[in-house]
Amino acid sequence: MKTLKYAALITVLCFGLTSVASATLTLVGNFDKDNGGPHDQNPATVLAFFQSQTNQPDAFACIDRVDGQNGGIVESDGFTFHFSSEDQAGGQTVTVDFNLTGSGHVLCGFWVFGGSRGGNLYTVSTDEGTTGEFTIHTPPTGKNGKNFAAISHIDIFCCPGGQNVPDSGTTAMLLGSALTGLGLVRRYLKR
Repeated sequence: MKTLKYAALITVLCFGLTSVASATLTLVGNFDKDNGGPHDQNPATVLAFFQSQTNQPDAFACIDRVDGQNGGIVESDGFTFHFSSEDQAGGQTVTVDFNLTGSGHVLCGFWVFGGSRGGNLYTVSTDEGTTGEFTIHTPPTGKNGKNFAAISHIDIFCCPGGQNVPDSGTTAMLLGSALTGLGLVRRYLKR
């Protein structure tokens, strides 16, 4: 009976760890052509900039560049972009929902360009970039430097992987299940 209690506890803990696994968005920084950013906004130039800044030479454009919208919604190949109004307090943001399950690749970052201060470069933890939701924006701009500029465009980058790379929660669940199974087998073989 004791073994069954421990097995149930380990299973519950493993499922709990799975629920906290989520993709992590990191702002690398804001860049313009004067501080190490891309010298122009050609998609190939921006891709080369992303690859060099993130040390991910296999990164590629997941979908075509998404142009800014004022309060609009754009959908493309597993991505949905919800643009806020450019007039909202604090400036414009965009919420990105994505699901790349079964695509063979994972989301690994964004370049969000707009305003007089260039763009923001974001990375996504590639071991967890299969599904998720993020809110991204341009660098602050204007006289007070507190409002985000209107978004001109967004470049979205993916990296190979996804089908064979489990996230950390799945890994923990699989490890816990294996250890539980080994414990049960060991227990019954001792008898």
